Amino acid sequence: IVAAYFWSGAIDAICYAAYMIINFCVYNAFTDEKFGGNPAGVVFCDVPLSDLLMQKIARQLNLVETVFIKLSDHKQINIRYFTPQKELPIAGHPTIAGIMAMYQEGRIDCGRYQLITAAGTVAVDVDAEMVWMQQIKPKFYPLSDDQKIQFSNALGFDAAALDHEFGMM
Repeated sequence: IVAAYFWSGAIDAICYAAYMIINFCVYNAFTDEKFGGNPAGVVFCDVPLSDLLMQKIARQLNLVETVFIKLSDHKQINIRYFTPQKELPIAGHPTIAGIMAMYQEGRIDCGRYQLITAAGTVAVDVDAEMVWMQQIKPKFYPLSDDQKIQFSNALGFDAAALDHEFGMM
């Protein structure tokens, strides 16, 4: 099992001048034991949530990442990732945790799904015990000579050892 459910709760929120309860759960990716692996907050977006409210929820849960998930049609899932400080374009273990949470909560079945993320569309395959996530091709950015020296000095190696064909991811 890739993700193990270990606790859930509700957050009271004021949104659009109406009182609502937002249910959440915490799943651990990469484990079959409670309190093992990598925890991620999971919020099913059954109602629209503002960016500000998602950020506040992530800050309140205070986990490395919290995912906000909405099944937009039968095989397409919108997913957003927030740390307590900011939104991220994509993240690995919260994807695995969030998709397994959807499966274990009966929101999706086994099969292939397309995730719509800020980093692009990603395919995931789900079965009863595992989630496989396709990785987006990395983007490399060129480094100046000064940046190469600073980077290599910080990590304790000679800048000449850097592969000059690639920059930083």
